[in-house]
Amino acid sequence: MRFLVVYIKRRIEDVSGDNNDELMEDLNDMISTKSKIKDLKDKGVIDRIDRGLPVSHKDFQDVENIKKEYDSYFDEDSGNTLGEGLSQVDEYLQEEIDGLKDSSSSVASSQPLEDESKKRRVDDSSSGENKAASSSTDLPTEMSSIYDDMD
Repeated sequence: MRFLVVYIKRRIEDVSGDNNDELMEDLNDMISTKSKIKDLKDKGVIDRIDRGLPVSHKDFQDVENIKKEYDSYFDEDSGNTLGEGLSQVDEYLQEEIDGLKDSSSSVASSQPLEDESKKRRVDDSSSGENKAASSSTDLPTEMSSIYDDMD
């Protein structure tokens, strides 16, 4: 479990053109797992398993795959039932998805700002004679002293 969190955090730090595709793949995997959990709950599979009733092979495999991938939510130390464990996995995945979406949107939104600032620096350096007119934040280089009027 820790491996997944560290892995995702490292992935967020490494976000760039090629790595963004891998990040999106991880995000899609988490969304897919959340969808499976919702489907299993909606179909009553979790209740059937908890009561010892039979379920389809596909549903059983989906449950087993989730339990294997997120084993710390289902081990004896957690004390969780199948339903509780799946609910906690669902909450965990939602937090991770929200975090990845926030980080990917901040990376995406910061990229155009960087490009714009580079353009501005190139524009400012290329027009040396219009430098004073190009920026409204230029301060005067000389200021008259407030004590000049005291003669």
